Amino acid sequence: MTGPDAARHRGGGSASRTPWRPPRPGVRFARSPRPAGRGYAGYGQAQNPGRAGTPQRVPVEPAVPVPLGGILDVSGRALCRKLGAFVALTPAELSALAALQRRVRTVAPGALLVRRSQAVDRLFVLCRGWSCSSKLLPDGRRQIVNVQIPGDFVGLRGVLQRMSDRRFEPLLPVEIAEVSAAELREVIRAHPRIGAAVLWAASRDEAMLAERLLSIGRRSPRERLAHFLLELEARLTLVGLTSPGGYHCPLTQQNLADVLGLSAVHVNRVLQELRKQGLLTFQRSRVVFQDREALRRLSGFEGQYLDQDGPALP
Repeated sequence: MTGPDAARHRGGGSASRTPWRPPRPGVRFARSPRPAGRGYAGYGQAQNPGRAGTPQRVPVEPAVPVPLGGILDVSGRALCRKLGAFVALTPAELSALAALQRRVRTVAPGALLVRRSQAVDRLFVLCRGWSCSSKLLPDGRRQIVNVQIPGDFVGLRGVLQRMSDRRFEPLLPVEIAEVSAAELREVIRAHPRIGAAVLWAASRDEAMLAERLLSIGRRSPRERLAHFLLELEARLTLVGLTSPGGYHCPLTQQNLADVLGLSAVHVNRVLQELRKQGLLTFQRSRVVFQDREALRRLSGFEGQYLDQDGPALP
């Protein structure tokens, strides 16, 4: 191997804690009904995802409220499942979280949910689909900071700091719930335990960023790709979006390259190596683990930093 990746040092050390393992597949949660009428073309400005280009205006329609009575299983919503890993949510807290997700819209890929340096007075909850946060260099090179899955907040940091330091864009058509900063503050005031859970979610995002920094700085390409795919499995399991053996993953090889600090060609090469070694396959947008334990040993993935073993607040 030549080039900058050959110069990276592998991280050393071993952990003594028991590695995180996915629980048995559970029952998938019921989603709230899709708003009536046609899907929305987008929100904000459309740009060529991940590359500099001339923005175009995208037709926008107002979000459509989803009646609370139409939610068949509030406790099953992705956000509730995620925050429920930190706090055992009461019926009142579940209803408050459901109320935050009443204004749902569909956004197409290429439409920016949040622009860098944009003054922010709202955030979003990702209800369906995947998005990413990224930063661009002046020449158009992109680093994906993180990938959002259902149940994740989009733009929470920007609301707290009143200015976004990165951009957020869908990776495929997504359903998002729009939440104003005032609504979030009111829910936290009325339900302090939800506020603690939101803080937990933000701290968890920071822990994932620290792990990504370690991967890019010290792990080999094989280690960092295996670690990232195992991390995604753990996150998706928490919100009920895995199946036996693997999960649906819409990330392209270029997306993975932008997450892991590699080239798309290098990602392709590593995926072929892992497939030939009987460790995993990634085909037709599906990750299938053939030897999960070997991947754990290869990458050093444990997952305690995700803190999803059970509620800390009863």
